[in-house]
Amino acid sequence: MLASLLSKAKEVNYFSYIGIIGGIFVILSEFLSWFSDNNLILIYFLSPFDPEAFVYFFPLMSGIICLFGSILYTFRQDLKINSIIIQLIGLGFNTIFILDFIVNQIAFILTIQLGFYFFIVGFSLIFIEIIVKLTWKEEIPVNQIKEKKNTQIEE
Repeated sequence: MLASLLSKAKEVNYFSYIGIIGGIFVILSEFLSWFSDNNLILIYFLSPFDPEAFVYFFPLMSGIICLFGSILYTFRQDLKINSIIIQLIGLGFNTIFILDFIVNQIAFILTIQLGFYFFIVGFSLIFIEIIVKLTWKEEIPVNQIKEKKNTQIEE
């Protein structure tokens, strides 16, 4: 019984949970205060006529995109490259947000609050998961290799 549990534990890739946690952190950062005791959603609704106000939704959108990419890889490991591409798109949104928002708020950098830290931790966790996915060597069982060769020979 213990051997069957250990074999199942080897099949689970725990690094995919890092991206799920990172995506949740980025989504939560949208609803926590960043610099001025206001969260990003409140800032968006306080300045609806600002043409750059849509940028305040980027952490929410990128968190959902990265969360989707991580969940995709958790359930289907054969879609590893697709999930990495999806997460890179989400990180692109995060990067645009960092470059646009943080540069404008540099005067308030001394009043950083919890939402900013959640965003940075989530961004880092998603980035670490992408690096781990790209460097992780997956072992293919020998029976699958033999089955593939046999089906190719029969065709």
